[in-house]
Amino acid sequence: MSKLDADSSRFLRSYWPVAVFVAAWLAVVAFRDPVRVMWWELRLRGADTETKQSYYVNLLSSAGTLALPAARSLLEDEDAALRSLGVAVLTRIADEEADALLRSALPDSVERVRDTSMLAELETMVRSRNKAMVLAAVRAYGAFDCVTVVGPLSRAARTHALPLVRAQAVEELGALQCTEAVPALIDALGDNAQYEGPTRLDELDKQALGILLEERAPAAGEPLTLRKFRTVSDQAAFNLRLITGQSFGFRSTDDAERRLAAQLAWRDWWILRNRG
Repeated sequence: MSKLDADSSRFLRSYWPVAVFVAAWLAVVAFRDPVRVMWWELRLRGADTETKQSYYVNLLSSAGTLALPAARSLLEDEDAALRSLGVAVLTRIADEEADALLRSALPDSVERVRDTSMLAELETMVRSRNKAMVLAAVRAYGAFDCVTVVGPLSRAARTHALPLVRAQAVEELGALQCTEAVPALIDALGDNAQYEGPTRLDELDKQALGILLEERAPAAGEPLTLRKFRTVSDQAAFNLRLITGQSFGFRSTDDAERRLAAQLAWRDWWILRNRG
């Protein structure tokens, strides 16, 4: 072996531990956050108090989109409490992908997770500034029974700042098909605010109309149109008729005095009905 080869061999033997250390350090740096997220998810699954659960939910959500696989795993768990924690993580991540995952998973989760923690998360979502998230929460209330959600839906119908959200809440109250929803719907007759964007049933109507148009062209004088609800009060009047079969001649296009008279007629009818 030449002197040069011997020197090269000694150099490699001297510095290979350093090279290994540097490679290991780079690997730790590169995979540190994913490993931490996996650890936090494991700890969250084993958390036995609300304080610990809140702590690890906050840690996971602080990781942003890196926590999406963990949230998805929680949503798919058989344990209802863990699915609720997955929703809690997603509601705290300000990202379009997180919103999409939440909206797609929430209806299925709500059908299986009927507990107070899920309802609390929905209440949090309704107070969000993200319109898509608020609408997803209001629509998800429809998977619960009337007694459970008539309260929060009524509050959203009466007080939410966005007309589209109020209209969606009114629609969900009508879909519950229960008399407990009637007082909030009567109040909504006084909400003549116009809303932009489709509600859930508007979207279904649009899909159905598209299928129908593919199957046949409309006959002469037979236009195929969507429901044209332009105001929250339109939604309220429609859903009141669905539940009670009454109308009292309410039309949102009437002047304010006639609309108020119809609304008062509704209130008087409701009071008399409950006295009987």
